[in-house]
Formats: sequence, structure tokens, C-alpha cells
Amino acid sequence: MLTGTFAAMGRLFIIRHGQASFGAPDYDQLSPLGQQQSERLGRFFAEQSISFGATYIGTNKRHHQTASGISSALSAAGREPLGEYHTLEGLKEFPALELFRMHSQSPLTGESGADEEVNSFEAICEAWMHGTIDSGPLETAMQFEQRVESALLHICQRQEESRHNALVVTSGGPTMIAMKSVLGLNAQKSCDVLWAIANASITELRYRKGKLLLSAFNRIPHLESDHVTYR
Repeated sequence: MLTGTFAAMGRLFIIRHGQASFGAPDYDQLSPLGQQQSERLGRFFAEQSISFGATYIGTNKRHHQTASGISSALSAAGREPLGEYHTLEGLKEFPALELFRMHSQSPLTGESGADEEVNSFEAICEAWMHGTIDSGPLETAMQFEQRVESALLHICQRQEESRHNALVVTSGGPTMIAMKSVLGLNAQKSCDVLWAIANASITELRYRKGKLLLSAFNRIPHLESDHVTYR
């Protein structure tokens, strides 16, 4: 549970990266659609006159590419681009693909309509979150949760007393942990939340009286229906 002794601050905008390359040899790359999603999000922030005093991103390439797309769109719209990025190891995604390779005999192809492999991928991830499969040399779900909460607390500490908004560019897993902590979700409800998080979506939190409070979850007003993805 994320708690502290801090005063009011601006808003945290937690962004899941744009669509990556699910099933490709290197998943950790934005697809062309993922790049478009990121730029549309940047245009949305410009249109809504939403600015950020600080930007925090995970260590995955797709996080940096998403932040770059947002920043480029802000600049093209005549707004201040994102400033210096604060890269945090705690905001990187959990080792989902590594877990799948460890516990599945079949590769991920990412082919449209391949429901069986997607179901298998989600089942393995959920078993890991419930602690019912071996993590081997990979981090456990508890370790993952602790590092994400530590990163979010670090952000809150840096933003203490600030009225500026902070942009947090990460993945579905850390966004899920934020929701788990804020809402007190159990493992299964957290899994349900994870699979619902859209690419380039906005989850908005406020920090007040020592607690993170939810303002909005999984918003995608900047995306047309045919641009909404979940992988």
C-alpha cells in the first residue's frame, strides 16, 4: 500500500506505452500503430493544455519511444516538449515474455485470432501473479510489486509540495500495481485490471494527505475505436 507523509501535489498521469510488437522477435519496439497512438496522445495533451513539470519513464525501449512520440507531438503543436526524462528501473515491465518461454512449449506468434496462445500467455502471467508457478531466476510477483511501489513513492517524494503534473510512461504491469495499491485489489482483480489496460491509455492519480487517490482509469479519448489495442 502506497502511503506517506506528504502534502498535496499535482496529478500523476500514468501512461501505458503504445502498441508494441507482440509476437515479433523483438517485442520491445513500438509498432507503426503504437507510434501513432503516442503522437495522438501528445496532441491530446496539447489540445487540453496539459503540461508536465517532470517526466518519469521505465527502462524498456517502448517506454522511451512512447515518451518521444508524445514530446514530438507537443512540440509540433507549439507546446513545450517534454523536458529531461527521469528513467526509473522500478517502472519497467515484469518479465512476462521470459515467464512464457520458461513455462510454454509454444512460441508467441502474435497472429490475429490466435486465441489459444493469448489465453496461455495470460494464464502463465496470472499463475505468476498468484505465486503458483516457479519464477526461477526471474523476479517474483512480490518483488515486482515492491519495486513498482518504491518507484511510485520516489516520484511522490520528488514531487512533494509541487503543483506541477508528472508524466509517468510505463507498461500495463506497473499501472496494474498502482491500481492494486490505490484500490486494495486482490491478485485476481489485479489480473482483471491488467488485461483491460489499453495501449497509450491515461490513468490519473492525485496524491493527497499521504495517499494516492484515483481520478481516472484507462482513458483513451484521443483514440478512434480502430486505434484501440491491448497488446
